[in-house]
Amino acid sequence: MNYIVRKIKASMVLFLFAFVMPQYSFAMEHELSAGKNSICVENASDKLAVFAVQIGDEERAVKELAVGEKLCVKSIGSNYNGVVSVYEEIDAMEGCSRIVALGTLEKMFKFSEADRCLWSSNS
Repeated sequence: MNYIVRKIKASMVLFLFAFVMPQYSFAMEHELSAGKNSICVENASDKLAVFAVQIGDEERAVKELAVGEKLCVKSIGSNYNGVVSVYEEIDAMEGCSRIVALGTLEKMFKFSEADRCLWSSNS
């Protein structure tokens, strides 16, 4: 039961940051690669999906990405790892997330609910 509650809370936070607080999104679109203080995610699947990138409690970006598009967030000073996430649509309850280090470009190859996506770091 707690797992479901945590997933619901995560989805609500994703929605709030994407639509209610767009000023907190520091997206750098279409970068070729992640710099040493950035984390990027690329939609390497064959479908449109909603992606989120977050570094610590500082920066967060959420965007629907077409095939081949990237979304990046640059750290403003932390040395924290970050999280990349993907959802089928903005109000989805299930998605996939990966913890990644600064300087990483994580590619999502195939979406599958309940954290069973195929990522570049687990393929």
